[in-house]
Amino acid sequence: MRAVKFAAVLLCAAIGGCAVGVDEPVRSAARDSGGGDSAIEEGSTPDVASDDSGSAAEGAVDATIDGAADSTIGADTAVADTAVADTAVADTAVADTAVADTAVADTAVADTTPVDTGTADTGVVVDTSVDAGSCAVRGCATGTENRSGCANARTIGRVPASTGTGYRISDNLCSASNKFDESGSACWDANADHAYRIWLQAGDIIDLVLTTASPCSSSGFSWNGTLKIIENSGCDVTACSTLAFCAYNKTSHAKSYTAPRDGWYVVTVEGSSAFDDEGDYTFSVKLTCKTAGCGCP
Repeated sequence: MRAVKFAAVLLCAAIGGCAVGVDEPVRSAARDSGGGDSAIEEGSTPDVASDDSGSAAEGAVDATIDGAADSTIGADTAVADTAVADTAVADTAVADTAVADTAVADTAVADTTPVDTGTADTGVVVDTSVDAGSCAVRGCATGTENRSGCANARTIGRVPASTGTGYRISDNLCSASNKFDESGSACWDANADHAYRIWLQAGDIIDLVLTTASPCSSSGFSWNGTLKIIENSGCDVTACSTLAFCAYNKTSHAKSYTAPRDGWYVVTVEGSSAFDDEGDYTFSVKLTCKTAGCGCP
């Protein structure tokens, strides 16, 4: 029997264990297979899943940290590139561009300085001529001078002369004196006279009309008059320097004249000869200015 049992044990050992009836070999086989131990330590899903999910968690943490770091850097870059103090102020601040390029001291003074007179300095043409050395506008209003000679020539205002009807006066030479005499020239002006003056800008046009009526000392319908235009040089010169136009020995004169330069121009109404050429007259001046408002306030 012992020999049989021993042979059975050997057989069980050879085939990996016996199902029943062999106590020791079964226990020994269970220990040798170690299924429970090997499964848990080497291939258990909970163990591996735990390790792997831990890695995933670490990856998530890394991604969050990296993202925060990157977005922070983005914010830094934006501030550095577009901050007011960095770009906008330096490039477009008033102190940087506007003042330096267009300040009064830079441009406006040169064109509109008081030397030019603000009133005259209202257009490109006026700006340019004034800056080039021409004159500020004078003589905007009519004066009350007594018309005796060049020094007392009555001012014809630019403003009234430029209206629709222009400047117009009816008077006579019966009490006037002979202050102008172009003796020896082709201009006859041997009798009494009245002097008027008007300030013109270069390019201004005056249309003059003189009509004589009854003479002073005799009955009649008219007398022969002389109409003259005298030029000056300089902004304020009122002397009678250069004879620019003379028409004489007629009862009616009409003349359109364009000023060649800025300054005062004297216009005289005179008797042509010493033989009763004095009397009533009507004289008108129509001014056409080259600038709006004739440069007057």
